[in-house]
Amino acid sequence: MRNLLVLLLLFAGQANAHSQVNFTEPGNGAVVDAVPDKVEMSLKSKLRMIKVKMTHEDHPTVDLDISAYKSFEDSFSIPMNKMGPGTYKLEWRGLGVDGHAISGEFTFEVE
Repeated sequence: MRNLLVLLLLFAGQANAHSQVNFTEPGNGAVVDAVPDKVEMSLKSKLRMIKVKMTHEDHPTVDLDISAYKSFEDSFSIPMNKMGPGTYKLEWRGLGVDGHAISGEFTFEVE
C-alpha cells in the first residue's frame, strides 16, 4: 500500500511538472485598469489546450474560445469575454506531449 502511494505521488508530481507556466499577461494576482482584449500564456513546454474557462464574480462561468489551437503549443493568446470590473479567474486544462493531463489557474482584478 505504501509503495502504491509513493508511485501515485511521483506520477502526480511528474504530470504537474511537464508544463509549468512561464508567465501570464495579465500576471497572476495583477490589478489592471481595464479588461484586456486577450490573455497571454507562455508555458515551459508544449501542450494541447483542451479547455479554458473564465469565472467573474458577477457572472456565470464561461468557456473561452481556444478553437485557434488544435496542435501542441507553448504560447497562447486567448480572446477574453469582457464582464466589467471585478475579479477574473481563468482555469485551463491541457494534455502534455506525453499524454499527461496538465492544469492550472490564475486570477487578476480589474478596477
